[in-house]
Amino acid sequence: LHNLFTRFGLSGRAIYPMLIAFGCNVPAVLSSRSAIDHVERLEIIMNVSFIPCQARLIVLLAFTSIIFRNSTLLQALAIVIVYIIGMLLYLLMSKLSRILLFREKENPELLLEIPPIHRPSIRVMLWNSWDLTKHFLYKAGIIILLLSIGVWILLNFGPYGYVHKDISISYGASIGRLIAPLFSSLFKIDVDAAWKLGLTLIAGFIAKEGLISILAVMTGVEEVGRAIELLRLSPLQGFSVLLLFMFYIPCAATIVNIYNETRNYRFTTLIPIYLFVMALLISTATYIVTSMFT
Repeated sequence: LHNLFTRFGLSGRAIYPMLIAFGCNVPAVLSSRSAIDHVERLEIIMNVSFIPCQARLIVLLAFTSIIFRNSTLLQALAIVIVYIIGMLLYLLMSKLSRILLFREKENPELLLEIPPIHRPSIRVMLWNSWDLTKHFLYKAGIIILLLSIGVWILLNFGPYGYVHKDISISYGASIGRLIAPLFSSLFKIDVDAAWKLGLTLIAGFIAKEGLISILAVMTGVEEVGRAIELLRLSPLQGFSVLLLFMFYIPCAATIVNIYNETRNYRFTTLIPIYLFVMALLISTATYIVTSMFT
């Protein structure tokens, strides 16, 4: 793959983070260490979150099964398109960031070192696994816990105190209404559904699978499919929103690990903004272009 990846400013080593990202973006960011070239490592960290992880696959399956309920072919096609877009963004944006942001003209070289083969030690494997797990839980777990508590407070409290069942009067709903014009103006979505999507956008920052669970809470139904149906989105609106959800920002754990790997607040802050802008452009362009032919 090295010959192919050099066309996109990467070496053959960049395939490893890409494949890992299909499972989870957190270890994909960590596996950027496999890159010998420092600029290539930053390219991988910046763009590997475009690859849809397992958590986003749950959201992808839920949305496609509802918005394309009448055609299994369209369901399969939508899923394939999302994955292809993610892989293309990973490659194309790596090339652009190498040229425009890092101003590197030379492509990274592929240098493989074959280590001596040893019999694996169970004791060393267990110790190393526990050490890495403990480090992750300490660094990422604390931030995720605090953010989760914050989201719970936003959804359960409002100007009039504790919210029992009507989440529409919570602080979270107020925040969702601030984001609602984004959906209503770009995708012509009803205002009532727009604020719910706005709040869902925020909640997905904690964990991507939380996107569909928070929708179920806001609509007051237990079945996720029914919650998506109640938004009353057209197939075009639903797919455009889905693209935004797939690419807008990585989860909190990924962002924590981006900072741990780079130790740069500015770079870490730039990545969610950059990903959100890209996701917004892709989803809006999809809606505008597709609406011309429907």
